[in-house]
Amino acid sequence: MKNLRMLLLMTTVFVLSIGNNAVARPDINWDPNKISIEQMKGTQSIHSITVTSSKDLQDIIARVVPKLQPWVSVSPASIGVIQKDNNFELTLTVNVPPDAKVGEYDGVIQLRQATVGKNQRVIAKPLPITLMITEREDNVILPPDPGEAGKQTLLGIDSDSDGVRDDIQRYIYFAYPDEEKVRVALTQMAIEYQGLLSQANDPDAAFNHATRMSHHGECLFYIQGEKSLDTRAALQAEILNTKERSLAYINYNNNLAGEIILGAPVQDWKDSCNFDVDAIGDIQ
Repeated sequence: MKNLRMLLLMTTVFVLSIGNNAVARPDINWDPNKISIEQMKGTQSIHSITVTSSKDLQDIIARVVPKLQPWVSVSPASIGVIQKDNNFELTLTVNVPPDAKVGEYDGVIQLRQATVGKNQRVIAKPLPITLMITEREDNVILPPDPGEAGKQTLLGIDSDSDGVRDDIQRYIYFAYPDEEKVRVALTQMAIEYQGLLSQANDPDAAFNHATRMSHHGECLFYIQGEKSLDTRAALQAEILNTKERSLAYINYNNNLAGEIILGAPVQDWKDSCNFDVDAIGDIQ
């Protein structure tokens, strides 16, 4: 009888332990709840993901499963803390090299708890990802990546003399491979950046560049809506990627002190585009 009571007690403790572990397991919500990407060889795309947890989480890392790692990365990979019911944004970058094998690849992004001294624990509900790699369908010729040589001067390298730095031309193309309208709008913006950086110390030129830049921003907002704010910020970060360029941009802003830049009415923002928006069709 004593052994029977001991067995029942141990069984009860075991069941309670399982129950407590189940209760402690957080609910994870992804937005979107799955991702399907069709992407051509030799292109790059960037996607925003939001994750929410029903409980506070610590020591969290994001991990792409090995099957997708040749093309897919997530940042930040070391998340640290996710607060209960707060949205945490991740950036998914898909970089498909020109020699990638055409096909469909399935995998997930996991959230793992990586506490020092303990085995990594996978948090429930990974994010499913399907990547379809397709053949390239265009004949776009991009300049080579200038690498560190492109950072040695204020205006960088523009080998094809189109008014845009080679590294920025490549960034725009690979970041928005299926959004031609966005690429055209950002190209005009990038040309303006080259001008304002080269004339950063000229107050009159700074005002003219700021006025035109305002119109470029209106055009991009017409195309993308509020998403354009993040798109512009990302482009600016790519352009001002050296100390010299950042200081020149600060001088440009200082020369705008006290100036008022008048924008167009919202209903006219389409006209702020210096190209025919309706003549360009994006890949859906």
